[in-house]
Amino acid sequence: MLARYPVRIEAVASADDYYWECSIVLRYRNSEETVRTTISRWEGERISRRALHKAIQSLVRSRSGYIFVRENNGGGNAWRADVDHVFTRYKGWLIHLGTLSAHIANTPGDQFHDGLFEDVYDRLEFNDHTCHAGAPRFTLMIEDKGAQFVVNVPLTWAAAQTTYREQRQILKDGAQQIWKEPTLEEDEANREAALFCLGLTSYCSQDEAYASDHELVLKIFGNRTDEFDDEVNQITPGELSPVFDP
Repeated sequence: MLARYPVRIEAVASADDYYWECSIVLRYRNSEETVRTTISRWEGERISRRALHKAIQSLVRSRSGYIFVRENNGGGNAWRADVDHVFTRYKGWLIHLGTLSAHIANTPGDQFHDGLFEDVYDRLEFNDHTCHAGAPRFTLMIEDKGAQFVVNVPLTWAAAQTTYREQRQILKDGAQQIWKEPTLEEDEANREAALFCLGLTSYCSQDEAYASDHELVLKIFGNRTDEFDDEVNQITPGELSPVFDP
């Protein structure tokens, strides 16, 4: 047994060439949930039972009635390749609320503050207009509503305002310089700003802001604006982040 919270938590591990495969099992009354994860290791590396137990324990954390279990997929720098599964007890059942990006949390559960969960919105992470580092990302502010994750859209919009103002200023500057050919750096910045502003305002259903930003993008990119529209049309306002499939 790994721990009791009072949820009973067990773990089973088996060695592969470059990692330990672990199944972390949570049991509460008649409910059972399993998270499969990995712990990296050197080829042929030997590890004591005590050290392995400690490594697995670091993947599980309890905070304010929630249990966070980390799923490591070795996904590199993808924002939600590694995630924390979130569980809670509700009406006698163990409920899996969903997953949160581990990219923004040093330890499981660091995404939980003052009754709110934070996650990275990754719908536009892989797009045709920016590099990965410049892809538009913003933080979702999530609440637990009756054992269901629900995005608080007004708080999400408010949390993104500093970055939004910076990115919108780039669009305004770009729209005022359409008389000259942009440098590669300016073009890259314009593309990143266009996708961020249109993506955020679309997600948060800020129709007036979206229309204003769209006019700026149209001035800068002309007919190429349709390409940004195709990306943004993938967004469903208020949705949770899509599940990453490594």
